[in-house]
Amino acid sequence: MSKPIFVIYINNTIAFLLLSIFRIFLKPINNGENLLFINTGQIGDLIVSSIILDKIDLLKKKYNKCYFLLRKEYRGLFENMESIEFIYWSYRKYKYNLFYRIKFLLMLRKLNLIVTFNLTAARGVTVDELSLLSGSKNIYALNSNFRYLTKLFGKKLDQMYIKILAENILNEYDKNIEV
Repeated sequence: MSKPIFVIYINNTIAFLLLSIFRIFLKPINNGENLLFINTGQIGDLIVSSIILDKIDLLKKKYNKCYFLLRKEYRGLFENMESIEFIYWSYRKYKYNLFYRIKFLLMLRKLNLIVTFNLTAARGVTVDELSLLSGSKNIYALNSNFRYLTKLFGKKLDQMYIKILAENILNEYDKNIEV
């Protein structure tokens, strides 16, 4: 059962206002040298984006460290990979606990990031906030999937990214190959 449209607008408005306020105080950090991938989707989304993890050794030649942010429920999925550092995130705590949210964003910003890729298939303001406030100078999104957004907010958020990488590609696997 989906939410009524007015509830979606209210939720999006509140989240967008919070993001806008945070953006005033949390500017990009200009001396970054590390790379961050974000995929807060479900297990299928993570498996599809794992194709990128096969290329981590190539990326580590260009970037000092590579990080991958995912939901803490999927911690065991990549536990044997040592070539990348994983960051585990709690959606519920992040969305409803302002102290956790601020602490988490400050931790991300300490990673000294230069590039962030938001690989999450179905973006929302909360997930976009992670990438847009990560401190990276160069921030890319995989696609413009407005599943959790109204078009008004989706288009505004898209404009905050340097580029939407797989804008006209429908297949999720092909989108990740594009990255």
